[in-house]
Amino acid sequence: MSEKSWIDSLSEILNTPLPGTEQKAQPPVEKPVVFTEADDDDSLLNRITDILSKPLPGTEQTAEAGAASEPENPGETAVREADEPGADPVSTTAAAGADWMQREYERFNAYQEHGRKAFAEQQRVEQERFAAYQRAQLDQLMKSQERERSVFKHHQEMRFQTWRQDLRQAYAGPQGGPPRFPPGMAPPPPPPWWRKA
Repeated sequence: MSEKSWIDSLSEILNTPLPGTEQKAQPPVEKPVVFTEADDDDSLLNRITDILSKPLPGTEQTAEAGAASEPENPGETAVREADEPGADPVSTTAAAGADWMQREYERFNAYQEHGRKAFAEQQRVEQERFAAYQRAQLDQLMKSQERERSVFKHHQEMRFQTWRQDLRQAYAGPQGGPPRFPPGMAPPPPPPWWRKA
C-alpha cells in the first residue's frame, strides 16, 4: 500500500529543486498532483503537459531569459497558432515539421548541387590542362622528328658525296681521259637531278 505509483514518483522528481538551487527555491505553491485510476486518459495527458510546461523551482527567471534569447521551435509555434482551439497537435506539428523538413532537403540539395558544380569545374580545368599538355607533347615530338629528319638527310648526303668521291678515285683514268671501268662493268648511273653538283 505504501508503494508510490510511477506518476507520484515523476511528480516528486519534477517538483524537487535542482542541486545548488535549494536556497533560492521556494516551496511549491501547489500541492503535488496525485492521479487516481478514475482519471481518464485526456485529463491525465493534460495534467502531465501542465507539469512539464511549468519551469522547475528556482529556475523561473532563467527560463524566461532563455525563452527570449532562443528561437522558438516551429512545431510549438504551429500548435500555439492553430486556428482551431481543439486542433490535433500531432497533425499541426507534423505540418510544421514537413515545412522544416522541406527546408532541410532544399539546403541539402543546394549543398549537393554546389558540390557537383565544383567537381564539373575542376574536371573542365583538368581537361584543359591535359589538352594543353598533349599539344605541348605533340609539338615537342614534331620538332624532335624534324631535327632527326634533318640529321638523317645530312648524313645521307655526306655518305653519297663520299661514295661518289671513292668512285672517282677508284676509276679515274689517265689525266684528262675518260674513267676506267673493269671489263664487263658498265659505268655508274649519273646522280639524280636533285643531287647534281
